[in-house]
Amino acid sequence: LGIKANVALVHSEWSRTLAELQPSPLAFDHAIVHVELPQHLLPGSSQGLSGQKSLNLIEPGKVLFPGHNTSPVEIGSGPSEVAFTNPSAVAREKLPYFDTPDRDLWLDATSTLQGGPLAERQHANFGYALVLAPETARLHRVAPATVPGNMVHVRENYTATQFDGPARLDVTTTYRGGIADFYRYQRGQTDPAQAAQQLTGIIGRLFPEVKSLGPIEWTDNRATNTLTARSSFDVPGFWSVEANGKVRAAEVYPWGISERLPRPDSTERAVAFSLAYPVKVKHEIELILPKDWPEATNRSSLEDETFRFRVESETKGDRLHLLYEWETRAESVPAARMGEWSKKMSEVRAQLGYKVTQNIRLAAEMKREGVVWSLGLALAAGALGGGVLGGWLYRRPGRLAAEPPVLGSQNLVGIAGWLLLPAFALVLRPFILLKALWPTVELAGQRPNWIAATDPESVGYIPGYVPAVLAEGMIGMFFVVWAAVLMVQFFRRKASLPLSFTVHFVAFATWAIVHSVWLRYLPLPDPSPAASDMVEIAKLLANTAVWVPYFLMSRRVKLTFTH
Repeated sequence: LGIKANVALVHSEWSRTLAELQPSPLAFDHAIVHVELPQHLLPGSSQGLSGQKSLNLIEPGKVLFPGHNTSPVEIGSGPSEVAFTNPSAVAREKLPYFDTPDRDLWLDATSTLQGGPLAERQHANFGYALVLAPETARLHRVAPATVPGNMVHVRENYTATQFDGPARLDVTTTYRGGIADFYRYQRGQTDPAQAAQQLTGIIGRLFPEVKSLGPIEWTDNRATNTLTARSSFDVPGFWSVEANGKVRAAEVYPWGISERLPRPDSTERAVAFSLAYPVKVKHEIELILPKDWPEATNRSSLEDETFRFRVESETKGDRLHLLYEWETRAESVPAARMGEWSKKMSEVRAQLGYKVTQNIRLAAEMKREGVVWSLGLALAAGALGGGVLGGWLYRRPGRLAAEPPVLGSQNLVGIAGWLLLPAFALVLRPFILLKALWPTVELAGQRPNWIAATDPESVGYIPGYVPAVLAEGMIGMFFVVWAAVLMVQFFRRKASLPLSFTVHFVAFATWAIVHSVWLRYLPLPDPSPAASDMVEIAKLLANTAVWVPYFLMSRRVKLTFTH
């Protein structure tokens, strides 16, 4: 083809230890091909097509540079002989091997059904090779392919919309790189029914009654070397009842990762423990639940020099999403590190799997709509107390001012001047206080929400929530009704208004401070609305400090409120 290529001898198992052996024909048990791409076919060459990384065979007798809009080039159109400048043995005499240039390819003709561009074709980790060429004086390092060799992505979609019915499971598994080559070969050697039965058996370890809904559907993209398998299952008994009928549970498990985790027979080793490398596995699980679940997000990871593991879980609405990732980062674990490594692997396995549970009694309780009578009584008691105290202060006699109503040309009798500001505020005050209290008033008619926060077996249980909400409802309604009485008292110009105004605002400022401190000690799921804004409390104290003295000392107040 006009491209220089030579047979290269390798060993299928000894890998890098090959360089430590004495020269001998018995050091090899396999042969591959070493290809040196000529200059006019290299990426970026002025004689070839720029910006490309590899060749891709598309039909006998022709090659095409993938991604470039051009016609195939006839094989043999290049020069029949190509001169290469190889490093001299003298310059490399201290090294046991030659580094192979990036432009070179290592092809294993015995690897059948491979896909993807040539530079991405996977081969075994041979380590070193003896290239059968006259200029060879050392072993050559066998460079890996340009992309990671083994990538698996498993995605499971569970649809479980009923607690008392089966779930549907759709599984999509995507293989890329060398593992796609492996399963492409396996497909031709395995009965399709047997392959479906094997997958059903894996899922059946978690759900013994699982039933396949049909054969596995395969999609093979040889250009990108991507192999995809799709299958569906009926999962009776997805929800199980545990703990003497008190808890309903469903458990999912990332078998795509569990099946591929390394498992040494013993940690007592004299030599290193080999790892499948490079391997990257991702397992995603999407679960559609029968109802909305408490929102939660968790992330964790473990890693060392040989692997990286990551897990994420997120619950939002009626959906649970899980993501597990496993990746090897080395070819082996040194024998001296096996004990430490095994402990980390135990931590990885401990994080596999996720269980969703529901308290059956609590779920039944939360289905019952109704009134929260304790909170309703607290609101009623607060309203009664506010009316009684406000009415008592309303009827109190006040001091009459022994001062002339006119000072110079200014008439100091009537709701005018600075009194217009508190008049406007007192009209709005009952409505403002009621608006702030309204979520608590609504909660009195939302029994399921009340149960969720107050039942100790609920995941949303908040210790100390009951007395805090009852106090907030009762005292809040107390001030709402009292503010309404205060507004009437103001426009009736009662002589007792200055005393009522003072007691009301001083008492409210005190309650605002106590309420803020109290909420800070409650373990609320979202503390941001619980902790009262200190700026607002500061404004409240400033207004109290200004208007209370005004109502106690102002001549207009004394001359206006005389009834």
